[in-house]
Amino acid sequence: MKKEKHHSRIDIAFLIICAVLMYLPMSHISNAEISTKENRKFATWQPLITKNGKLNYNFGKDFDNWFNDRFFLRLQIVKMYSAMRYNMAYQYYETQKGFLNKKNNWMNNLISLNKYEVSREEQDEIIKNIQKLQEFCNKNEIKLYVIIPPIKEEICYKELYPILGHNDKYEKNIELINKIYDKTGLQIIYPFKELEEYHQTNYAYFKSDPHWTDDAAYLGYLQIMKEVKKDFPNIYINTENDFDYEYSNLVRVLPKNGFFEGRNYEVLKLHDKKVLDAKYKYYKHKDYKSLAYKSVFKDKIFHLHYQYNQYAPNLVLFGDSFSLNLLPAIVYSFNNTDNIYTYTLEGVSKYDRFNINRFEDEILQNNTNVLVICLSELKRLRYLYGKDE
Repeated sequence: MKKEKHHSRIDIAFLIICAVLMYLPMSHISNAEISTKENRKFATWQPLITKNGKLNYNFGKDFDNWFNDRFFLRLQIVKMYSAMRYNMAYQYYETQKGFLNKKNNWMNNLISLNKYEVSREEQDEIIKNIQKLQEFCNKNEIKLYVIIPPIKEEICYKELYPILGHNDKYEKNIELINKIYDKTGLQIIYPFKELEEYHQTNYAYFKSDPHWTDDAAYLGYLQIMKEVKKDFPNIYINTENDFDYEYSNLVRVLPKNGFFEGRNYEVLKLHDKKVLDAKYKYYKHKDYKSLAYKSVFKDKIFHLHYQYNQYAPNLVLFGDSFSLNLLPAIVYSFNNTDNIYTYTLEGVSKYDRFNINRFEDEILQNNTNVLVICLSELKRLRYLYGKDE
């Protein structure tokens, strides 16, 4: 009898524990739509009965995805799981989205460089887009310059080995750049050699983030201004003496946004600050108090407006996140600078994201003299004039 009572109490306790464990995940459902740490959108709620009255046959799978993104204590569980996997890894820590070389603390996205391959059809589309953009600029007396910074995988392949090794992206880019010049007369600025040489003794790229550093972006700025000065001889090119400097082991892409651990660090869900073992130099213009600034988020695009030298030309800097690292120097060479930063949330077509046709009226309203396109891969030039993917 005592044994039966004892077993009965154990069974009741077991059932209570199971009930609590089943209830706990659903006790607080998150309403978040995006995860900045994971750099993605969460699954959205899909009802069993759709708006048009039809039955959603994927409801079970949809609900599972929605719940898995929102259950109570999810972030803590993900953090614990990531920490366990990280500590168990020996030389290389790898997830579905990135990896860390634990021997030197270099990180990167886990990608295939084949995604950057440009087909013959895409090359023709790029050339057609550049010709169209040249027509717009010539018609409105705007000088056009295009800079394509090398991506991290091109310059830092030795540090990222063996997950990513040497590649022939440089040779293929030079071949396409020469083809574009032959067809359009536009000489694309591609500072590969400058960054490759600089990276031998310094950091051209962040160890914990995909972007180029302030130092590398300053080299890109000098390459741009070298070309601009041919058309605007009186324009001022900032020297290193025009800046004060600060140093940090954290990453800063846009000065107004401050410092953080780095996008690769966040995507890997790391919680070990010891891997942030590099010191980066950051530029701050000595006359920064004279710079006027405002930010506008319009049509899912960030517009950053700067005003500095009233006697200089007006600039529109159109580009992806690599254009942001140019701002600490380039805004002090121009009067009005309008940085159209093509960042958007997921679910927006690349043809929509990089479609410069959407901003032609804005470019004209700014009395633009100089248009600089800064994109981190040549392939993105095919999206300059929109169409459905």
